[in-house]
Amino acid sequence: MANSAKKPRILQRFNRQWMEEPGFSTWLQPSKKGDTFAFCKYCLSDLSIGCGGKNDIFRHKNTAKHVKSVPSSSGTQTSLEKFVQKDCTKRADILLTSFVAEHNLSMNIMEHLPQLIHKVCPDSEIAKNIACGRTKTTKILTSVIGATDRENILKHIRNNKFSLLVDESTDRGCTKHLCLVVRYYKDYKVTDAFLCLVPIQDGTAEALYQHIVKFFTDNCIPYKDNMVGFAADGASTMMGQYNSLASRFLADIPNLFVMKCICHTFHLCASYACAKLAREPEGLVRDVYNYFNNSPKRSAILKEFQEFLNLKPHKILHPCQTRWLSLRPAVVRLLEQYDALRLYFTEHSFTDRLLTSDNILHMLKNPYNKMYLEFLEYALEIFNNLNRLMQSQRPEIHKLHENMRTTFRTLLDNYIQSPYLMSTDLQAIEFDNPRRFLPIDQIYLGTKVATSIVAAANLESEDIKAFRLRCLDFYIEGARQIRNRYNFNNKLIEDLEFLDPDVIKSRKIQSLLNVTLHFPNLIAAQDIQKLDTEWRHLRNNLALHPEEANEDMERYWRKIISETKPSDDTALYPTLSRLVSALLCLPHSSAAVERIFSSINLIKTKQRNRLETKTIEGLLHTKQFLDNKPCYDIDIDHDLLSKMNKDIYKYS
Repeated sequence: MANSAKKPRILQRFNRQWMEEPGFSTWLQPSKKGDTFAFCKYCLSDLSIGCGGKNDIFRHKNTAKHVKSVPSSSGTQTSLEKFVQKDCTKRADILLTSFVAEHNLSMNIMEHLPQLIHKVCPDSEIAKNIACGRTKTTKILTSVIGATDRENILKHIRNNKFSLLVDESTDRGCTKHLCLVVRYYKDYKVTDAFLCLVPIQDGTAEALYQHIVKFFTDNCIPYKDNMVGFAADGASTMMGQYNSLASRFLADIPNLFVMKCICHTFHLCASYACAKLAREPEGLVRDVYNYFNNSPKRSAILKEFQEFLNLKPHKILHPCQTRWLSLRPAVVRLLEQYDALRLYFTEHSFTDRLLTSDNILHMLKNPYNKMYLEFLEYALEIFNNLNRLMQSQRPEIHKLHENMRTTFRTLLDNYIQSPYLMSTDLQAIEFDNPRRFLPIDQIYLGTKVATSIVAAANLESEDIKAFRLRCLDFYIEGARQIRNRYNFNNKLIEDLEFLDPDVIKSRKIQSLLNVTLHFPNLIAAQDIQKLDTEWRHLRNNLALHPEEANEDMERYWRKIISETKPSDDTALYPTLSRLVSALLCLPHSSAAVERIFSSINLIKTKQRNRLETKTIEGLLHTKQFLDNKPCYDIDIDHDLLSKMNKDIYKYS
């Protein structure tokens, strides 16, 4: 008779009920190596239980190694206690470092803070072991927390699509930096992440290009395959047609999406338009601010006039030259305090006997200056509305084209005949043709201006006409600047409106073929039909979930991308999800880079003007790693603790 087949051996698996037994509860836990292993917290080792199961655990319990590692009631420390204490000390060092980074504190504070903790907590072994001075704090910022955040970003953009946002600026220490920010889609949300600061001396397009390419090459980032978008301001070095940073990237990546920052663009449009008005109103805003700035005595006296007129005691705002469209808030504040200012300067023009007071009073008494300010309050809001939208950190590329059309049409509607405006393509409108204008007395200048004209009966008709013509020049120049800087026939940006849930609900887009033609590097030719099939299925599936169309765009696509088939748990729209997750990375402005420069201004102050670029990078990455959490709530995992070793002091 043939021998019977040998029965396969059945391996024992870990039973979680063992952890509740009295002899095992304090040290036994599951192992990360698999179900046929257990882990001893005292010995810090994995036990094989595949053969004997619970008997193997009993045998380990009686070994000399385990008995020696068991915590005793005596004063001697076991290896586990020493390990835990060392681990807690590392955590304390990381928490203190994150505290310094979040609150923009000087590194010198760490020369005293650990000593203070020793005095405050004399009975704590962890507190006694904290030895985190200035040097160690800097190394933790650069080589532990900052390095971890940077590695996480680099790891993601090596394997996924991203957009690059760049800008250059000079800090307080006169060091010129090129700032790199990447926008990518991760965990169903769009993230703008600070990448690095590159110190530069040569600001030419070729030099900037070489710096960026070297960074990508050194960090093994396949930018030619993964980079889908590029955004910067409108400087010729960045966006010139032939010899710029954008033209060099387009030579490497022919289908790259290039976006000139809309916020910078509208700042320039508004600046050029304001130049067509009289210079005196803007000078009035600046002179009034300069008069009260750094003078508590004058501000206190003005407050008395404000209280007398029942006005809120607000300060006069400064119209900054470099801050986008900051003129309108300063104008609104000046109009709010206009009566109090007239009373103040009427009195102080005699007591101060200063030429400045006399000039400001003269400008305040001029009714046309107030009318110009009222006009600016209305007209600049047209630019501000779009500017606020484009500074958003959320993806807004799908709204850009329609909002640009609405803003341009709103501006033209103030002085262009309505039938012609509504029947003509925006790119073809003759915005500077007088035959298309409304009569001069019908041009819309805002309700406050209209009220002032009616109330001021002593104004000359010729002066009013000249005022209206100046405002008309503002409209014409604003329209000219917008048309020169934005192409309303840009089909690429127009086609991206398919991302809007309301557009999906309207069913007006039947195919995504045009989108794939703009981005052939995202969807292969053989997958275009799959994409369209999934798109048409989504349009019809929306009827089952009508409430989703009213949701936020990013939240809506999170549901679509994460949705799976009930049958096999695979993605319901795999091709469409791949396309959308890449398109959500496309930038609509470079405002994220400006936020980094604002953070640098808080970090590199007058008292801390000698910080190295690497330290600034570490501080920025640490702030980013905190992810808007308080410093005491930082996520400290094993990967972060493993970097806390002597290697952080190695020179690099």
